[in-house]
Amino acid sequence: MMIIAASILGLVALGAVAWGLWGDLARGRARCPSCWYSLEGAGPTCPECGTRSEGRERHRARRRWWMVAAGAMMACGAVYLGAGRERLVAWAYRLVPAWWVEQRVAAGTTGEYEVVVLANIRPDWMGMPRRVEIRHRGSTVFAMEAAHPQVGTYGMPPEVTAPPGLGVRTDLNRNGAPDVWISDPSPGTGAIGEQYLFDLEEGASSPSVRPACVIPHVGWFEDVDGDGQLEFVAVDNTFAYWWTPGYANPYVKVVLEVQSRGWRVRADLTRRVVNPALVGESGVNEAELAKVAAACVANQEKDFGLWVSVPLRTAVELCYAGERERAWAFLRAVWPARFEGEKPVERAIAEIEGKVGEGLVGR
Repeated sequence: MMIIAASILGLVALGAVAWGLWGDLARGRARCPSCWYSLEGAGPTCPECGTRSEGRERHRARRRWWMVAAGAMMACGAVYLGAGRERLVAWAYRLVPAWWVEQRVAAGTTGEYEVVVLANIRPDWMGMPRRVEIRHRGSTVFAMEAAHPQVGTYGMPPEVTAPPGLGVRTDLNRNGAPDVWISDPSPGTGAIGEQYLFDLEEGASSPSVRPACVIPHVGWFEDVDGDGQLEFVAVDNTFAYWWTPGYANPYVKVVLEVQSRGWRVRADLTRRVVNPALVGESGVNEAELAKVAAACVANQEKDFGLWVSVPLRTAVELCYAGERERAWAFLRAVWPARFEGEKPVERAIAEIEGKVGEGLVGR
């Protein structure tokens, strides 16, 4: 229907423009160029308005510019009806640069490099919405497409303090060269993602950006054991988008450290990821667990997302500490009856047990 209306309006617009430009040609008649009074047999002065004219100016075509303007407006309306607003916006965006600088960060220690994040503003763009470029003295030496890239830090807990230059000047893989750290989390809640590390060679005759490694986890760099060296704290992809939004998943952290053949799990640090106030060397701290249970019950009517994440995370931490039966008892004690129809507690326990059976929890 809109196409028919647009076609009719377009034809009317075309007729209006044609009439305004060529609808009143002189066709050999002499007319006053000011009031268009007929000057056949008249002298150089118009008897109607007194305008003097002679020669070709007495045989000009009469242009009705108001009609041309009205036709142009109707043509715009026809295009709007036929193409639609979104397509018109897409056409308009093609008249401006598609990529705009969203972030610009100096990298390295000598000022030779910078990292630029560009966002594509075209609404009809079908590729990745952003592009990351590493530039050396203004020239692009590396580029990668990404969804929501972050240069330097990403998703660090508020209690973790990022050291100056983390991800753009720090030597994260301990090989003597400053690194660029680019995070590429999944869209939305960012529950999964990848980390890219690049070594920057400074002072060389030609720029060198060497891919150092890819860590297929969401996480952050932190000096976990206080030895002055940064470790990578990875969250467990096992629980990505599981029962809760990605930002509230019951992640259990795994600590990776640089070794001669890449990043490897640091076993002695991994054992420390369970909340020490909840599970210590002497076993479960029942008083602390009771506080968590009371907080979960009190929050049931306030924030479902927060309520779900805390009990599930607590249960998973108990599993990692080898206290599976205590985890199930905890869940059964705090699970609200009103969720039993949609999210029964036994289903949650069965899913956790299934992950335990796969060797992914409680190792």
